[in-house]
Amino acid sequence: MWGGPDGPRTEAEAEDLVELIEDFDLTSTLAPGTITYEEGSRQATIDLCLATLGLADRIIRSEVDRSLDHDSDLLPIVTSLDISVKELNREPSRNWKTVDEKRLKDSIRR
Repeated sequence: MWGGPDGPRTEAEAEDLVELIEDFDLTSTLAPGTITYEEGSRQATIDLCLATLGLADRIIRSEVDRSLDHDSDLLPIVTSLDISVKELNREPSRNWKTVDEKRLKDSIRR
């Protein structure tokens, strides 16, 4: 599944995780087949970075970053999100205290 099309089949132990991913509409932020584990000549995708579909649209970068090496066979994953907030164009609200009630009632009756 996350190991890419040539990766091994999903292990039975991962069924609960796969079910959670489906139930919550999560998606992997890493490209399929991204190697996240290296030990000698062995490589695998064993670490995942998951996001909701709404967050997935805001991903700037999600990848293994070897410059953050920490002397482990698990490779460091960096994920950056665009968390800027879009400003809404707000229309001015009505000042109901200054409403001409007679004129309002007349316009409603029409």
